[in-house]
Amino acid sequence: MLSRPAALAAFAVVLSSLGCGPSRYDFVGLWSYTSGTGQLTCTTSRGSQTQALSSNGNVSFVRGTDSDLVVVDGSGCNIKFNVTANQASVVPGQTCTRTSSDGVKTTVQVTSYTELLSSDLKTLTESFSATVLMEGPGGQATCTMTSTGALSKAGG
Repeated sequence: MLSRPAALAAFAVVLSSLGCGPSRYDFVGLWSYTSGTGQLTCTTSRGSQTQALSSNGNVSFVRGTDSDLVVVDGSGCNIKFNVTANQASVVPGQTCTRTSSDGVKTTVQVTSYTELLSSDLKTLTESFSATVLMEGPGGQATCTMTSTGALSKAGG
């Protein structure tokens, strides 16, 4: 007779061999950036400029109510995802708007945002792009933002 842990391990092997891969709930939790780079390119009436970006900090995924997952942002700009197999993809058409204390209104329209979960369920590979419109007392700028990164499951 198998012990309970051995039976559960055997069951997991059987599920794996049947093609039952990761579930949307494997994304849930806190993830920490291990690497990441990107760029923000903005065009104004005075020309264009590009700024390098780096990814750091954490990303928190929770279960969604009208999507599979939600990335929770502390400022209230949460991003919805749906999951197919081991990939979480942004729900199309999402926009977030914030106004800073100095009166600059920033609108981010997410173009593409995917998280690819590794087979061991411990790392994510991220790809992100967005259009950013900034409007303020000094004028306006239209920007494109792209980034890629790697994240590991916090505590995992």
